[in-house]
Amino acid sequence: MKSNRGFTQHLVSEIIRRRRIYAKHSELSAGFTALEGLLILVIVGILGGTGWYVWNAHNKANDTLTNADAANSSVAKYSKKLASQKKDETASWLQYESPDKKITMKIPDGWKLTEMNSTGLFHVDDNGFAISSGTKAVITKATGGRGYSTGLAILFDQSLTKDYCGKMLRGVKQDSLKTLSNIEIVKYKYAQTEKDLPDDVPYGGTAFNYCVTQSGYSIYVNYGIGPSDTDYSQNLEKALKTVTFNS
Repeated sequence: MKSNRGFTQHLVSEIIRRRRIYAKHSELSAGFTALEGLLILVIVGILGGTGWYVWNAHNKANDTLTNADAANSSVAKYSKKLASQKKDETASWLQYESPDKKITMKIPDGWKLTEMNSTGLFHVDDNGFAISSGTKAVITKATGGRGYSTGLAILFDQSLTKDYCGKMLRGVKQDSLKTLSNIEIVKYKYAQTEKDLPDDVPYGGTAFNYCVTQSGYSIYVNYGIGPSDTDYSQNLEKALKTVTFNS
């Protein structure tokens, strides 16, 4: 009897022990299951966030490229428009050839010059050098002599040489210019500080001197401006840049 009772007690104790072990094992399993679930959620979140970031960056890159293409297209169209609008201002100017056929130059629209004794072009009016687009320049031939204090004198007869230009240039040398065919245009500026000089720039006035030389042949230009006159030297220089020497 005692033996049966001891066996029963041992059996109950064993059952209780095993149930405790099972309970602990169940709790541990439940803990691992919850941890695994949490890890899965974290991984899914990371993958989802990474996917969204890549998708968003891709869209932004596409937008940037699209905007850049649009900007480049606009710049190209604007540049093309400017190129079409930018025309050669001198294209329609009067083509003038000196009497000895050695010099060719274009005369700005609106100018009225006199070819005197086949030695040069002159213009007495101090303010006659504005450019009037569409109004062809006029050159009138005449004989005789004249002194010039203000206005324009373009001398190109065969007696002109580089030495002549050197003697006639006065004042302060300015930056040299270039013709369209890359010939140097020497430029001087002279400010009149003396009074009552005959056939010279009036007191307070300014004179621009230019010399263009090639193969021993020169063009000398004197442009005198009175103290109250408008300076059109830039228009004159546009014309001088068209000078070519005929072989």
